[in-house]
Amino acid sequence: MLDESLALLARFHFLRPGWLLALLPLAALLYGQWRELQQQEQWQRRLPPHLRDALTVGQHSWQRYAPLLALTLIGLLTTLVAAGPTWRRAPSPFSADQAALMVLLDTSDAMQEKDVPPDRLQRAKQKIQDLLTLRAGGQTGLIAYAGSAHLTMPLTRDTDVFAPLLNALGPSVMPRPGQDSSQVLPLLPPLLPQSGPPLSLLLLTNDVDPSQLDAWQSFCEAHSVALLILPMGDPRRPSDLPLQRAHLQALADRCRGRLHDLTLDDGDMRWVKAQVEAMAELDPNNRQPWQEMGYGLLLPIMLLMLLWFRRGWLVQWALLGLLLPGLLLSSPAQAEPARHLAAGTATDAPAAIDWPTRLKNGWLDLWLTADQQGQWYWRQGDYLTAAEHYQDLRRKAIAYYYAGQYASAERLFARFNDPQMRLYHANALARQRQYVAARASLQALLKAQPDFAPAQHNLQQIQALIEEINRQTESQAGGENAMERSRELGEAPQTSDGVQEQVARDSLIQETLDADSLLTDPTLVDKWLKRVQQRPESFLRAKFAIQLRQREDGHVTP
Repeated sequence: MLDESLALLARFHFLRPGWLLALLPLAALLYGQWRELQQQEQWQRRLPPHLRDALTVGQHSWQRYAPLLALTLIGLLTTLVAAGPTWRRAPSPFSADQAALMVLLDTSDAMQEKDVPPDRLQRAKQKIQDLLTLRAGGQTGLIAYAGSAHLTMPLTRDTDVFAPLLNALGPSVMPRPGQDSSQVLPLLPPLLPQSGPPLSLLLLTNDVDPSQLDAWQSFCEAHSVALLILPMGDPRRPSDLPLQRAHLQALADRCRGRLHDLTLDDGDMRWVKAQVEAMAELDPNNRQPWQEMGYGLLLPIMLLMLLWFRRGWLVQWALLGLLLPGLLLSSPAQAEPARHLAAGTATDAPAAIDWPTRLKNGWLDLWLTADQQGQWYWRQGDYLTAAEHYQDLRRKAIAYYYAGQYASAERLFARFNDPQMRLYHANALARQRQYVAARASLQALLKAQPDFAPAQHNLQQIQALIEEINRQTESQAGGENAMERSRELGEAPQTSDGVQEQVARDSLIQETLDADSLLTDPTLVDKWLKRVQQRPESFLRAKFAIQLRQREDGHVTP
């Protein structure tokens, strides 16, 4: 708790600290009002008590100073709102975590205990699936360990490739029995990011050997990582290998990590997601705009303003003078960095203040919601600005599409499963010349909705484009550079079925058909599994056995 408070204090700052200078004229105004009240009290003290009581009705000392105290509080709170206090960054419009997360899954015999139904390992797999759903678009990897540790899935944003390999994990595929969590440590340095936020580690196990704590502590002190621990087990139920929560807490203390108990719902995974997002905020290169956190002060300001309707209270004009600039200038401050971010030109250089735009945005913020403003810009034909204002993700995605920001639109369309949004998703892929991916998306859509006429029409058009490109490139198939062109297809947008890829497909798979290359290429994993028609358990068992043998022979590989 103390570390979190210190981290929060380190991130606290003001977006517009210049507004704090407004406290100087406010202090002068308050001092003048206080002196005036003091002079009134001195004049009243000169009167005889019976005359003073007759001339001052119900005005005790605290009643005279109440308006001044209310003015002080309103002025102070309004100045703080205008200065823009913040300690966290705004969430990404695509909800994609910038920080990487590596899951460390214990697959030893201890994870077969059933104190957590159906058993610890199956529950851990369910939790990982929940986490992948929550972190859609975030970088996530997986390391499985028992008596040895193996990289099962490198860091990737494609969560679909996790399912077959995650479900195949178990004690039977591990080449060496045991429960040695320190075996994962040599695998982590190559996975650490060269720049950006620290790598987050999520450990799911029921126990760690106390003799391994020193190795963990040395690793955590030498590398920038954040350790999160999810204890797998229920101490209230009998078990042959019970949960050793004290050992896990000792590991968290040694590595300055955090531990969270297992929950029945996804509350534990939401906690993990929040911790990983907090790591992204520590990245000095993070260009996501800081989030305005002063809006919560508006409620006490409005409550204090209600006192100004009392008869006899003072300086109504001063309140308007303090509030009006804050209303006009504080609201649009967050939207401008977001525009630079969406366009991919984020910069720390100060920009000239566009007073007409700020006044217009401040006026719109007073009367229209964000979606209403987006609709207003949409009717004006300013689709990019409309997309930046929309909070409704459907409208935001469509606005990005009409603005020509097809990559941004595609990411948002992919989050929906209704036919119209899936059609837009395929169109966004086609606009980026990813014709093969667009065709696959439309084919999947028509498989679920065979009578969807717009999808049928678009599929015909895209298929015609692919066939035309195939005809144009057919004469270039073969030759000594065919293999090189084949490999280039994976990095450029795939506009056709790829004659070169068809020619070199078999030789490409034969060349890379070693266990290490397979698991570093999720696409090749899927192709290989379909090609040899083997179960993922067999693949992982062979993969891990080869890795362990190479390590014992001195050829250290992930």
